[in-house]
Amino acid sequence: RVLSNNLKLLNAAISSNQKGLDRVQIEVGEGQSIFSVAGDTIGVKVHHKASKTKQFPSIQVSCRQLMNLANRLDNTSQNLELCNEQVTISNKKNTYQHKLVTYKEVLPQNKSQFTPTVVVEAAKFKQALERVVPFLNSEAKEITSGVCLQIKRSEPTEFDNGSIQLTMTGLSEPGMGTTTITVEPVESDDSGNTGDIVLILPKKAIAFIASQAANFIISIAEGAVRFTWDNIECTLQTLKGEEYPDLDRVKASIDKNDISVEFNRQELLNALKRHQVMSSEIEFKVEEENCQLSQSTETGSGAENIYCSNDSTETIKLNLFIDYLIKVITSVESQTVMFKLNLEPDEGED
Repeated sequence: RVLSNNLKLLNAAISSNQKGLDRVQIEVGEGQSIFSVAGDTIGVKVHHKASKTKQFPSIQVSCRQLMNLANRLDNTSQNLELCNEQVTISNKKNTYQHKLVTYKEVLPQNKSQFTPTVVVEAAKFKQALERVVPFLNSEAKEITSGVCLQIKRSEPTEFDNGSIQLTMTGLSEPGMGTTTITVEPVESDDSGNTGDIVLILPKKAIAFIASQAANFIISIAEGAVRFTWDNIECTLQTLKGEEYPDLDRVKASIDKNDISVEFNRQELLNALKRHQVMSSEIEFKVEEENCQLSQSTETGSGAENIYCSNDSTETIKLNLFIDYLIKVITSVESQTVMFKLNLEPDEGED
């Protein structure tokens, strides 16, 4: 059963790769067996204890075939016999025996030296990612299809020694979203400098981690990051980040957004979904405690009023993308949602 569950994990990693090769590598020796897959995005390695092992060169078989076979074995311990041409699987009573042919390709393995850096709670990580998902571009070839991870240590104060913050940022047209969680440092002599680490991970890879991992350790290497939990190592290739915006600079650019407009989250969401039927854009017209939502297209038009509170004495008009706005508001958990606006026009603009 343990083997079956881990093969499902390995097969999921193969499916998450852009070019997933259906191969699982088996290594044995020194009282353990190692099952691993490699790919252009995700590589996963699972360590097992094993009895009566003999040192043997690594071999490869079909991960999907082995997984499907493992699902149908009885619930006793299994014997795996390896040779260059095939892998033989049988139960202790030897009432059945199955053979899988081996493959000769050599799968690429990441030989980088990884430095353990921080410990992350899987539940918090998944919740943070769900808030960032609406901002991920679906085009896999674009740099903005990834999630940017920043690991920073806050400055020490007289009250504490500073904490380590993991910030996740998603970016797509026409906006971005970010959320931050507190993580723990790895207590080790070779733990890395957590002052300024920026990683950009592919969308499929980060979703794989969120769906599979228990509480994990992040380890850093050049061009790659490793997530380790239980007896599992998952290595992800990082994307180059020259095109990704500097998060601190983006936050500083909205410091002048000093006008607030607040809505009941569910009321606004319901109104937007009604207008979504006929239009991709929506116009907001805010006057005192009333907001008129309206749209007009060749297929029809609509308008409705909802309550809001705002601190502007002037009428506010906004045009926003409905689909995108619905995704963002859906990811908000509070009862209210607030727009922070900058009504000062840029030079030459209305």
